[in-house]
Amino acid sequence: MKIKTISRSSDTYLPVRNTQEAALPRNLNPELHPFERAREYKRALTATKLERMFAQPFVGQLGNGHRDGVYSIAKNMKTVGKIATGSGDGVVKYWDVGSKEELHSFKAHYGMCSGLVVVPDYQVVERE
Repeated sequence: MKIKTISRSSDTYLPVRNTQEAALPRNLNPELHPFERAREYKRALTATKLERMFAQPFVGQLGNGHRDGVYSIAKNMKTVGKIATGSGDGVVKYWDVGSKEELHSFKAHYGMCSGLVVVPDYQVVERE
């Protein structure tokens, strides 16, 4: 009876780091992979296009906006299209996103407004 086996030298392989995966050999000969540069170019071009697509966060300006940067945003879960924003100078503004108009604005802190929560059942009463 003849048994055919494949014999490999253990010097050419790295030791197995994980019992799940074994290190596979790679042949880096450019003659065996003629389209490797074209593939890498296409991957780099696709990555650049995706970066440009996702790098446009500016959708529209809400009213006159804040004087400082916006550090917190919260949305009203019971009403569609209403959000509150808190800025670095402590001003909290409540917005109607559909019309992009400011509904209410008030000075909440003397420092940065780092957290914000909208309580949906709270009624805002206008002062006379």
